[in-house]
Amino acid sequence: MEGESESKSEVSADSGADDDALVRAQTDLQRAQDELELALGPTPAQSAPSSAGASAPAAAAPKRSRASEAPRDEAAKPDKKAAETSCQTACRAFQSLGRAASSICRLAGSEDGRCSHARSVVTQAERRVSSCGCKSE
Repeated sequence: MEGESESKSEVSADSGADDDALVRAQTDLQRAQDELELALGPTPAQSAPSSAGASAPAAAAPKRSRASEAPRDEAAKPDKKAAETSCQTACRAFQSLGRAASSICRLAGSEDGRCSHARSVVTQAERRVSSCGCKSE
């Protein structure tokens, strides 16, 4: 009988470990999604102002005078470098999304709603990073 209770506690511990791993994978998915949004900006649906106290960030941005603007050639260089950095960050986040989604599906099962959601997040992200030329792992 003592052996039976040990087996049951081992199964419970394994189940708890799987639950913890699933929660970590879901957290990793959200973290990677947030990082992707920081790199590329929010999706159009997320950037639409909500009716509950939304402010207009574009209206609050200070306007530059023409005298303070650099010539077009010089202004294009920092933008290109920033775009490369954004793409590198986006690609890294996209790869993290893929790993997290794989973990969720492995732990929850491919028929589970959490797996379906994770796959959907990766599919949406894949469209967003396509211009960066990211490679999936």
